[in-house]
Amino acid sequence: MGPLLWGVFFYYLIANIVAIIVTVRDKVAVVNHRSQNEVSEQLLMALGILSGGIGMMVTILVTHHTELWANKKFKIGLPVAFVAEVLILLIVCIAL
Repeated sequence: MGPLLWGVFFYYLIANIVAIIVTVRDKVAVVNHRSQNEVSEQLLMALGILSGGIGMMVTILVTHHTELWANKKFKIGLPVAFVAEVLILLIVCIAL
């Protein structure tokens, strides 16, 4: 693997780890009824779109974060971001 492919891999890895941490933090705040500690939907959606969609979508499903999943932005946007990320990764892998 070339250095560009490694860079793309680490970018997606770090973006997904950050998305997972932020989503779990939001879930904990919701469960503990601490609305002042909840993460804004705009930040969560931005993380999902900026290459954290895979980790965020899996985390939402695993932690049963129904408040996020009930929102149409997340129900439609995260799967679209997920597919886009997979396609981008496939294109980068094939091109390199």
